Amino acid sequence: MAVVHTDAFTTGADANLETYDSDWVKYSADAGTIVVLAATDEVCASSDGSPRIYAWEGSGYPTGSQEVQAVVTFFTANTVFSGVAVRVATGAAGADCFVMLLSSTTDDAELYEMEDDNGTLRASWATTLTDATDYTVKLKVVGDGLTGYVDGTQRLLYTDTEPLKASGGPGVYMYTSGQYRVGRLDDWQVDDLNGGTPPSLVSRHHPRGVQRGVLRGIS
Repeated sequence: MAVVHTDAFTTGADANLETYDSDWVKYSADAGTIVVLAATDEVCASSDGSPRIYAWEGSGYPTGSQEVQAVVTFFTANTVFSGVAVRVATGAAGADCFVMLLSSTTDDAELYEMEDDNGTLRASWATTLTDATDYTVKLKVVGDGLTGYVDGTQRLLYTDTEPLKASGGPGVYMYTSGQYRVGRLDDWQVDDLNGGTPPSLVSRHHPRGVQRGVLRGIS
């Protein structure tokens, strides 16, 4: 395992993510952006109402087995989903990838498979999250196995037996509804896991076509 890139989102002035660093590439179809905030050195959605999916495509970025983590500030006051993405690729009309996020509507950590910006729930961990608190979320993919962690403890497992895409880059996911700039994410990191060992246990396996839930607020 090798750390490829870390990003603390430090900037002297507010800027769209792709302006702050051109290695960040937008894959979601919506016109909105993710913004880097100079006051707090964090990123947030620029406005409400749609998903924002970006991939980091700097030198040496992994497209196969990878591990992505970030610190997410959890908020309950509004509909907020913030988290990390793996294997971000171009779909027919948006982004195809997997995202792990914290949900303000369910108080859960959730794993979604995204196809053209639309999410199908593949695994979830029910807990009680504390408002305005930082949590470290991490999503690892090796082969067809995905593993999600919250604050260093494994919470989510899923096997993708029919992948939409065999490869794609590491990234971030943000969505908010009802208020401007309420979801926050910081200290993003990606590790290259090529040659890693897939998870040996799958606790929640939902074959394609069996839809446990659709990511709310996305049409």
